[in-house]
Amino acid sequence: MALGLFFYGHVFGYVKGLEINGRVIGRHTYFMAVWLVLFLGIAWLTLKGSWQTALVPVLGTMSIILIIFPLYQLVAYQYGISKRTQIIPPEISVPVQSTETSPDIYFIILDMYGRNDVLTEEFDYDDGLFLRQLKDMGFYVASCSQSNYHSTAYSLSATLDANYLNALSDQFTPENKDTALMWHLIQNSAVETILRKHGYKVVAFETGYEWTEWEDADYFYTLKSTKINNFEDLLLRNSFPAVFSEKGYLDTYLLTGDQRKHDLALYVLDELENVPLLPGPKFVFVHLTIPHPPFVVGPRGEFEVVPPHYENNEDYYLKDEYKIGYRNQVAFLNMRIPQVFQAILQKSARPPVIIVQGDHGPRFVKIDKQLDILNAYYFPKPQPKLYPSMTPVNNFRLIFNAYFGASLPYLPDRSYASELDKPYDFKEILNDCTTAGN
Repeated sequence: MALGLFFYGHVFGYVKGLEINGRVIGRHTYFMAVWLVLFLGIAWLTLKGSWQTALVPVLGTMSIILIIFPLYQLVAYQYGISKRTQIIPPEISVPVQSTETSPDIYFIILDMYGRNDVLTEEFDYDDGLFLRQLKDMGFYVASCSQSNYHSTAYSLSATLDANYLNALSDQFTPENKDTALMWHLIQNSAVETILRKHGYKVVAFETGYEWTEWEDADYFYTLKSTKINNFEDLLLRNSFPAVFSEKGYLDTYLLTGDQRKHDLALYVLDELENVPLLPGPKFVFVHLTIPHPPFVVGPRGEFEVVPPHYENNEDYYLKDEYKIGYRNQVAFLNMRIPQVFQAILQKSARPPVIIVQGDHGPRFVKIDKQLDILNAYYFPKPQPKLYPSMTPVNNFRLIFNAYFGASLPYLPDRSYASELDKPYDFKEILNDCTTAGN
């Protein structure tokens, strides 16, 4: 019976859409009838006993195969992870401080959030009101900031380890194409290590990306849902319930990838408001995957999808569609982020450190503009000296010097980009921003 249920979808995939004399017979209506006849026939013969002796070892073997195959995939995946090169970042030297005066530290990434001038010139969107709200709360907005790298994994590796990639390891060479090298630098960063040594608890959230999900955090928040998730939907589509799934009868109960991303963004921001109530000093890491596509959040937080196009199993957006979806999600953040920060400041026992920034800028602009980012700092007194062209690689050098008594030198503010087929063959991108002041 189990074989009949679970093999249905796999076998149907081979006949789906099959035509004979212009008539589509590869449909659930016909295939289900044939499948039921075969299933009931085999069941009758088995129960009758005429084939039982022959079928039992066959079915037993097939059952073992069904168990071994996914088990092999799981073991192979875990083995691949264990063999992955793990770069241990250089330790940061910070004097031991009393945790009684240690500020909570919030490091919040708004994935792909670009700088004000880029949003205005390229997307016909002005987030000036949002930036003024941040300034009114006491934030410093680095108005000429760039990311240090062009993509998330590169940027976060540098920021969370307070150094450029070529200084963190000699493996980041132009010949190396293993982008998974950066994962360990994010999952086991020098910043997290030193803060844990200083008595900090780590707070992290589900992101949808393995390498930015800190599941070993002291407090790890993940979206709970009673709906059918993507894995369960895949299971249904490859087994007998595919009959109902593909007809749309289960859509009401299905949590699609788009819906989950939308719900997760709202969930993270809601939960973030109450993080100050957790005991002790906290290092809070948030990687919010908006305004990065797919575009699923409307300007007021509603579920609003700007769908991509698909060709050769790859998705893409036309520029006008990209601009609409991107603006929608930026508008939502502009509405919601000030509310969240007000709640954090009001509920914190002592003034926290808050850094909110893009890890890189939007696409559909020239490469040099893809590194122009939102970058804002809330630092309690004594405030370190800040300046318009600051880059994220110095984030935690500033924090450790100002609040932990360290004497770390500040690094030159530089930005780099590379091609997909040569991930570590970096070309420096100069900052041509001339805006002065905050």
